[in-house]
Amino acid sequence: MRKNIIESIDNGCLIVNYTGHGGIDLWAHERIFQVEDILLLSNRHKLPFFFAISCSSGMFQHPERESMAEKLVKAENRGAIASWVATGSLYIDPFIPLGQEFFKAFNEHKDCTIGSIIEQTILGYMSHPWYDTELLKEYTFFGDPALKFNNINKQAPFVKIYANGRSVLEGDYLASIIEITAEVNAFQNIDINSIQVIINDQKYTEFDYLPQNKNSGMVNFEYKFEYGAHEVRIFATDSTGVTGEDRIFFHVADELEIKNVLNYPNPMQTVTNFTFILNQPAEVSIKIYTVAGRLIQVLHHYADASFNSIKWHGFDKDGDKVANGVYFYKIIAKSDSKKATAVETLVKME
Repeated sequence: MRKNIIESIDNGCLIVNYTGHGGIDLWAHERIFQVEDILLLSNRHKLPFFFAISCSSGMFQHPERESMAEKLVKAENRGAIASWVATGSLYIDPFIPLGQEFFKAFNEHKDCTIGSIIEQTILGYMSHPWYDTELLKEYTFFGDPALKFNNINKQAPFVKIYANGRSVLEGDYLASIIEITAEVNAFQNIDINSIQVIINDQKYTEFDYLPQNKNSGMVNFEYKFEYGAHEVRIFATDSTGVTGEDRIFFHVADELEIKNVLNYPNPMQTVTNFTFILNQPAEVSIKIYTVAGRLIQVLHHYADASFNSIKWHGFDKDGDKVANGVYFYKIIAKSDSKKATAVETLVKME
């Protein structure tokens, strides 16, 4: 049962409804779903609405533990968009009609906000002569009541582009040969024929799409870019006609440069990080000197065309801890026949 629940959520179900025994962090004596299972979800942006006719699933007032509803709504890249559940104990039988009224209101008012649907649910429930006001007070809504179910159902596919396996910041410097990958996820089935790759306003078709299931997959291709500024955009459309996209904008440089050189912390005590940005991948060495010009340490590193950080633990070439004082360091980057250098100062104070 647990496996089926997780698979349904991951596949993009709109509503998760449970009726039966429960507690602050579980459903049923058999634990068909519990708080720990939230970490097993991989539904990312496909976030359903949780509605449980069960005890204590939303007991936010507990002094030491978070309820299932709280964890579902607060979870990153998984969980629920919103939840309407009980904060305390209740008898199931009187609340079964509440569930019936909810789905009646949902079917009749699909275009309304979730808050309005819950309002109609409560009014419908209270129209019965045997309704229990005290039991209704046990229910709490977690989320944004202005959300609409049709907006949840028609959320655009999620597209995320990576260059050589890394996220790209606007204006980053990258190598000329780049492996582009893009993660695609949607509530609905992905229309494979709709996937488009646009490079510098030109359609590019030499890419692979590897589906993981009907709702998700990966775009993959390798491309050699000329020197200059470039933009890559990738689009995906689901079976309802809703399109999602992502774009990256970056530079490919002709000359090798080292930018934004900084070490932190500075002054250092036992360790510091040499940080810098390269506009091309290169072999990097960091030479550390005393103020008298004596070379005491050399660090070697292969650096990417992006932000880089190299750690130094404050030992010289002989393995001895360096003394307090002022030191110079020189960063040297080499790529084929190209070379770039930068010099900065650090202070050791322990």
